[in-house]
Amino acid sequence: MALTEEMKKWNQRLEEEMKKTQDIKYLDSFPKEIQKIYIELRRVILSLYTNTQIIPKKNYISFKAKTNFLDVQPQSRLLKCVINIKSGKLRDSKKISRDISKLGHFGSGDYDFSISSLEDIQRVLDLIEQSYKINS
Repeated sequence: MALTEEMKKWNQRLEEEMKKTQDIKYLDSFPKEIQKIYIELRRVILSLYTNTQIIPKKNYISFKAKTNFLDVQPQSRLLKCVINIKSGKLRDSKKISRDISKLGHFGSGDYDFSISSLEDIQRVLDLIEQSYKINS
């Protein structure tokens, strides 16, 4: 029971900090639904990978351990995500990513995928975890 209360307080502090950060301000011009999806993605990543830095760039937001492991480019209807894994090295049994190694794109990495709903976050966590392990 005490752990649950402690976790609630931690989540509340985390949400307060998130409201203050630049990456959230970056999203001001995007639809509320995209902001909501990004905030949940951010919350999940920060809870799983506590050493993560978030670095807003001109065209995307980077999630970084030792190096960038995820770059998120908010768009009007979805979050376009690039993971920093070399072509041919990703295990994607669900076939939800796309090899973009021969295409021009923002971000670091050779694979992208889209997140257009809160449910999609759980679907892509394995891909994000693979990138995190390689880049931390």
